[in-house]
Amino acid sequence: LLLLQDGETVAGGAFSRYDSTTVQLDWLWTRPERRRGGLARRVVAELEYTATWRGYQRSYAVAGPGSPEVRGLLANAGYTPLGAASAYVDREPLEYLGFVKTLTRLG
Repeated sequence: LLLLQDGETVAGGAFSRYDSTTVQLDWLWTRPERRRGGLARRVVAELEYTATWRGYQRSYAVAGPGSPEVRGLLANAGYTPLGAASAYVDREPLEYLGFVKTLTRLG
């Protein structure tokens, strides 16, 4: 999904099938100069709508290290934090935080 303003791509995102009832949000982004304007929230809402339309019941997302904006976006969009998982790069811990949300039925 891409959002355009005045013919310019300003935000986007995608989802993929996680399992038969769940999608995983991915590639959420907004151009730096267009942040804090509600574009990411619009992307998430449209991805959720499309997932619900396709019959999915839950949405899952992971926020990586150094992404407090994504964590805030997901929390404000009604996602529940699941807990952290750690990975290591050059012996330095990186914390990934999972989020989940039950999607509302259309109708």
